[in-house]
Formats: sequence, structure tokens, C-alpha cells
Amino acid sequence: MRIFRPKYRDRNGKKKQVNKWWVEIKDHNEIVRRFAGERDKAATETIGRNIEKLISLWHANEPPSTQLVLWLNQAPAKLRERLVKIGLLDSGWVTASKSILEHVRDFENSLALRGKEKHARQTASMLRKIIGG
Repeated sequence: MRIFRPKYRDRNGKKKQVNKWWVEIKDHNEIVRRFAGERDKAATETIGRNIEKLISLWHANEPPSTQLVLWLNQAPAKLRERLVKIGLLDSGWVTASKSILEHVRDFENSLALRGKEKHARQTASMLRKIIGG
């Protein structure tokens, strides 16, 4: 794991550093990945250590510990989506962060795509009333 702050050149050619720290780590497929961290270096190190734990758990084919689950629930949605995309997490982690109304909208869209627009509108309307009550 490597923690760093990337450098870049601004429009005037002056060297600058980004505000956030980044984590560079080899994933479970031995591919080097970079993850945006926080402005605080210690917080970014925590992100890196937790990603390393996920990788070791993936190799051992074990579920995340309670502490890791708590961290994942508080992690930014973008990070969870990225971890799902590279295969370290089950897709349920992304859907768990969606609100119930977003799930209703997805359900309505799936019904509408099957050519059942009227049924989709009515069902979604009823669901929204139930949730609102």
C-alpha cells in the first residue's frame, strides 16, 4: 500500500499538489488500483488498511468482519461502487445504500421497459403512498 498526494502542473506551468491523499494498492487480481482518500493522511491510511483487509478476506473466501461492515456502511457510495466493480464486494453493498424511493423508481422503470407503463405508474404511486404514510 502506498499513500501519496499527486502533483500536477497548473495552467501557468507551476507545480502543485492536490488536496486529497490517495491510496495505491494491488487488488486481489494483482492489478494496481488507486483510490481517492481524504484530506487527512491518517484517514486515508485507514481506508487503505480496510481495503487491504477486504483483499485478504477475498483471498480467504471469508465475509467481512463486523468492524469492516460498519466502516463499509459509512464509506462513500463511490468507494463502495468501485469495490463492487472490481469484485471485492457483492453488489448488495451498493443497493443497500439506496433509499426505498430509489428502489421504487427502479422497479417502476423495469415495469415500464416491459411495456407495462400504466401498471408501472399505478404500482409506483401506491408504493409511494404506503411509504409516505
